[in-house]
Amino acid sequence: YTLTSNLRANSFATTVNGSVTFNGNIFYLNSLNLIQTTTTNLNGTTQFILDGTGTITGGFTTGRITLPLIINTSGAITLSGTINVGNLTYNQGTLLPTTSTLGILGTITSNNTGLNFNILQIQGNSNFTGTNGWTTQTLYSATGTHTYKAGNTYNVTTLLQLIGLASNRIVMQSDSSGNQTFFNLLPGGTMTVGYVNATDINSNGGLTIWDWQGMLSNTLNWNELVAPITAAYTYWN
Repeated sequence: YTLTSNLRANSFATTVNGSVTFNGNIFYLNSLNLIQTTTTNLNGTTQFILDGTGTITGGFTTGRITLPLIINTSGAITLSGTINVGNLTYNQGTLLPTTSTLGILGTITSNNTGLNFNILQIQGNSNFTGTNGWTTQTLYSATGTHTYKAGNTYNVTTLLQLIGLASNRIVMQSDSSGNQTFFNLLPGGTMTVGYVNATDINSNGGLTIWDWQGMLSNTLNWNELVAPITAAYTYWN
């Protein structure tokens, strides 16, 4: 589909499993509903701007929204189901994460306070930019380089689970070498963290993060966990 002028609709929905591509002008809408499309890829250059009160609903497994998805509303947007994105920008509005899972492989740009997630799953190399950070109840990842904007604050409230491999470590870093980003697991939260290389990460605003077999550089409130050792003693008279 090619939009030769801007388009407005109350909602957009598709039941197609496959690729749907929009190019051209801007598509303004209240709701984006893709609950029945497990493998849909919504591609293109058209900006989908949610500027009213509505929903973003997904039922994705391997599908992903890769076109620019922008939340710019004075109302409330409710997230529902599983939504995989590549380029999400939050400018304003109330975001209600409910019990949703947001998967990111790309960029989340937060230009205001109030960007909240229920479950945030980082699925590969991802960037977090904009003038503000975000808050999520749960953060999962098993792969990728995660780049956070220096000076912004990113909070996890309930569960932090970053589990890489010795041969494929997760990398957490600031976007400005030597300048820290603020990444906190808040009191009351729990963690499983292993094989994470963390650089320029300041976690002084929350719990100490214990990193199994981690590699740390210019971090605050991170500690390395290493394999336990067996102490042997020899006695003689």
